[in-house]
Amino acid sequence: MGKQQMHAGIDLSTTTARCIILDADLNVRAVGRCPHTSIADKLRQSTDRWISSVESAIRVASGTSGIDLDQIVSIGIATQGIASALVDEQGAELRAANSWLSSGDAPAGIFSTETIESWYSQSGRRITPVTLAGRLLCERTTSESGRWVLAGDLIAHQLSGEWVIDPCLAATTGLLDQCIGDWSDPLLKEVGVERTSLSRITPSGAAAGYARGKMSQRLGLSPDVVVASPTQDQRAAVLVADPLETSVTVTFGTAVAIVRRARDCRSRLPAQVPLTPGLRSDTWWHEGVVLAVGATFDWCAELMGVPTESWLDLAADIAVGSSRITCDPWFGGRGSAKWEPGAKGALRGLQLDATRSEVARAVVDAVCDEIGRNVALVGAGDDVRIIGRASLHSVIAQTVASILGRPVTRVLADEPTAFGAALLGAQASGHIGSAHAASLTAIRAEVIKPERVGK
Repeated sequence: MGKQQMHAGIDLSTTTARCIILDADLNVRAVGRCPHTSIADKLRQSTDRWISSVESAIRVASGTSGIDLDQIVSIGIATQGIASALVDEQGAELRAANSWLSSGDAPAGIFSTETIESWYSQSGRRITPVTLAGRLLCERTTSESGRWVLAGDLIAHQLSGEWVIDPCLAATTGLLDQCIGDWSDPLLKEVGVERTSLSRITPSGAAAGYARGKMSQRLGLSPDVVVASPTQDQRAAVLVADPLETSVTVTFGTAVAIVRRARDCRSRLPAQVPLTPGLRSDTWWHEGVVLAVGATFDWCAELMGVPTESWLDLAADIAVGSSRITCDPWFGGRGSAKWEPGAKGALRGLQLDATRSEVARAVVDAVCDEIGRNVALVGAGDDVRIIGRASLHSVIAQTVASILGRPVTRVLADEPTAFGAALLGAQASGHIGSAHAASLTAIRAEVIKPERVGK
């Protein structure tokens, strides 16, 4: 009997690369992780780090589980959006990668209100200095030869040798015509970029090519391995949390996205909530954004000298809404519902007898309150679902439910973004018919009831 076939999923987040390996029955067989960027390093991004961390995560997953890399038959990819770099045709960095959290360093008012509103009306995205569209307008680098990429299409190229990207990830550049699912000629003209400088757009869950790129060769992957078109990390997580696409879903990562199905490709909300194509060709999503949530928790924990989970345990010592301290949680700027990229975080009401638990509770409550505002903004439905690393901690799940004043469904999944990516890879290779249908049978969930809020 031959070796069992496996499906790999890649999650390249703002700070860490993760690889999950599923067997033919979609059971998790291995997980590998490798950090590439740290808060201490001011979240500086690097294409070399992206590449090396993904390769290391794949090796770790394989090495710790005893799975041979020649058992892998498909690879799905989900990565952070926004961060971009200029590279040559081989993928070598020509102009440094940026970070979506660097927008707070941009000069205030760099784009006029008219420009911001016009861009949102055309692309469904709010232009900022760290979106690719905004970066091109700010840096005026369009005369340079090279290829503009995000993390996803770079990793897809390293694996397959093809420059491809799906509409979900392409939308984060601010240069996509979401109604046709292709680059917008008017917007490309406005920033002065040719189509040949960008990756080819391929549908989500479709094959981008085979494992014949440089990374695949270094790893010794079979050249017959199917590599799926890379997608945005939040889309892959929502695939796992809400495969029926009927709920509001809160996905926890370095930042938090609050997503709900939109009516159509031209849906726009007054607060300029980003619009993103869905994994299905006829769906679109509103995506509220709370910036630097996981990054804030990690940073606070590091300041107190404890692991993040232990820091969250401190918040559990005090009831929701009962801290004497209040917090402005915008340590990486403020997203929707009120866009202030230069907003700063603050703690108020500190006294000499203040405890670490009061500080932790104040930060957690303030972050979850921002999430609640975004749930109201996108329109709360009958079901609110939460997923991601931070949501697995009881204090986060309980606080979200209590602030919303309603039960929430917590989806239990090991590395949900990488899991969703693996399902898309299995779909692209034809081993499963539908990633959404497969997710329905693979997930587990539990209901978290709210508690009373207040002192």
